[in-house]
Amino acid sequence: SPLDVMLYSIAYVNPKTALGVPLWETPVEDVLHGFHASAIGLVSVIGGLVRAEKFNPNASVVAMTFDSRRAYPNYGWMGPIKGALEGINRYLAMELGPEKGLRFNCVSAGPQTTMAASSIPGFKDIGQVWNQRSPKGWDLDKGRVFVARSAVYLLSDRSEGVTGGVHDVDGGYQSVAFMLENNPSEQ
Repeated sequence: SPLDVMLYSIAYVNPKTALGVPLWETPVEDVLHGFHASAIGLVSVIGGLVRAEKFNPNASVVAMTFDSRRAYPNYGWMGPIKGALEGINRYLAMELGPEKGLRFNCVSAGPQTTMAASSIPGFKDIGQVWNQRSPKGWDLDKGRVFVARSAVYLLSDRSEGVTGGVHDVDGGYQSVAFMLENNPSEQ
């Protein structure tokens, strides 16, 4: 039967060669494999489903991403790959919105304790900095509830007019350059 929703939450790079090492040291084959699994794969899946007419009109597709506007220590090739995924999201929205009525969005999640995250060297340090800098704070385990709720919203009819976007669910981290420990007006 045709689909109303689809969640794309596939990401992979070789953790030994593409995380925690300089970009130029990663073998090209590993980079290409990462791009295919984590970004191009979305196009492959969507193309197959569209050709087979497996989407209902106004179906919603959500892809999971992580902030690609900044460089993060040890995140290596996943940063540029997530940037590509976000660009693909915009193009799919433009190409399949008018013709097929499909909606495409990304959820840019704050860091979460997952099997994939355990491969990123220093991941817990990133989580601590994230929690300190986020106006609402951030918990590596509890944050997944906020991420899931936002994905459900984007997959639902309540977001019918929303497409082509990247929606940050990160405790406000992306909105703040840095936090001061003391309020300067108190000094």
